[in-house]
Amino acid sequence: MAPLSTRRRTRSCRRCGSERKWHFCAGHHPPAAAAANQTDAPPADPDLISDLPDELLSTIVSVLPTKDVARMQALSRRWRPIWPAAALNLNDERDFKPPYGGGAELAGLITRILSAHRDRVPRLRLTTFQCTATIDGLFQHPALDKLEELHFCYRFVMNRDPLPLSVLRFAELRVASYGRCRFPKHLGGRVAFPKLRELTLYKLTISERSLGAMISACTDLRSLFLRDSIGFRRVFVSSPTLVRFGIVNPMMEELVIVNAPSMEKLLLFDTYGGPRDVRVMFAPKLEVLGCLSRGMHNVELQSTVFKELVAISPIEPLKAVNVFSLRAKDFKLDNVMDFLRCFPCREKLYFMVNPKRSYCEDESGQMLNSGPSIECLDRHLKEIVLMDYEGSSGGVKFAEFFIMNARVLKVMEFQLSSDCSKKWKAKQKRLLPKQKDRASQAAKLNFVHRTYFGHYEDNSTQELLSYDNPFVC
Repeated sequence: MAPLSTRRRTRSCRRCGSERKWHFCAGHHPPAAAAANQTDAPPADPDLISDLPDELLSTIVSVLPTKDVARMQALSRRWRPIWPAAALNLNDERDFKPPYGGGAELAGLITRILSAHRDRVPRLRLTTFQCTATIDGLFQHPALDKLEELHFCYRFVMNRDPLPLSVLRFAELRVASYGRCRFPKHLGGRVAFPKLRELTLYKLTISERSLGAMISACTDLRSLFLRDSIGFRRVFVSSPTLVRFGIVNPMMEELVIVNAPSMEKLLLFDTYGGPRDVRVMFAPKLEVLGCLSRGMHNVELQSTVFKELVAISPIEPLKAVNVFSLRAKDFKLDNVMDFLRCFPCREKLYFMVNPKRSYCEDESGQMLNSGPSIECLDRHLKEIVLMDYEGSSGGVKFAEFFIMNARVLKVMEFQLSSDCSKKWKAKQKRLLPKQKDRASQAAKLNFVHRTYFGHYEDNSTQELLSYDNPFVC
């Protein structure tokens, strides 16, 4: 065998033959070609944005903060005529910072901007004002006549004079939210929102009559969110167009859905306080319902009546409901069976329990074996979420019941209030039925740490109504 060569391999340039390392070939770019390249090269950093049409530039400007638009006009003459003719979206918290505060000086500044602007003002967000006297004249400005989206609330919650009617005068509104203020006592016939589709009312002082007038004034309302307001004990909803309704109101006593032929989602957040009585008289398209709790004295779902979540009348099936949420401290599975029969087509179940108390009894298992089959368990129930699960004996029995009887179950999720070790999770899985013993061989058991959305301050928004889970608030 010939000895290996110790000679170092080199690479040479294909053009001049020189060694390639640390070599720049002069023949690679001939002088004439280099000069031609320099002559034909495009100018550095072309201003492509300024070449856009005015309509597109106006759209870009309309979504920028006011201060950024002012700086942009100072940099380029091309942008100067754009902003006065573009749609104006004002946000006092974003656009105006101290020393303006939330008083007459800020109102005067916004009024001057509205007077100097030539185009419409589609959106207005005011959240830093502190008194009523400074806003009445501002909302009467003619530049706001075509306002489409309004978000108004005072900076602090305190007893103030009634909200001026000028804040409620906009007939072109499509989205509106009012917060931390006191509504006038008599609104009947004084307000009209024929195009309003999303309405949020939070931390208000409002009478039952004024609340009813607000809801009735929205003839095309699709989404309503009512949160942490006082001045009323009962809420009556009768709207042919309402699709989503969410409520967080511990002080409320009664909620009555009188006539809601289009309602698909009814979410009752934080039901430890109120409402105490819930009556759904007519909502044939209702798909998402919850959360119901033992704190509710009476729950009427059409002709079915529950007293403290125990059925006291013949059960009429509501086949449209496919997502249901329940909260209980000490609960019998017999009662859960009543809701399984009431919602035979339910596909998803949220259940929050008290981890320190057992909420399961064996009577239901015997009744299930000896009684007729339940359509929900046999054909529809696919997902179960157990909130605040801590592995109590009652919790294990409750989970075991559904694992052994839900024939089309795909996933059971155990949401933990604290992050637990892998050893604890493995122990819990050993306590539950094995794969071969489950009614559904495709069922999976997932243990996850629960995220509390309620910790955030800004939770008075319509975004909460996009969830099916009422425990996110």
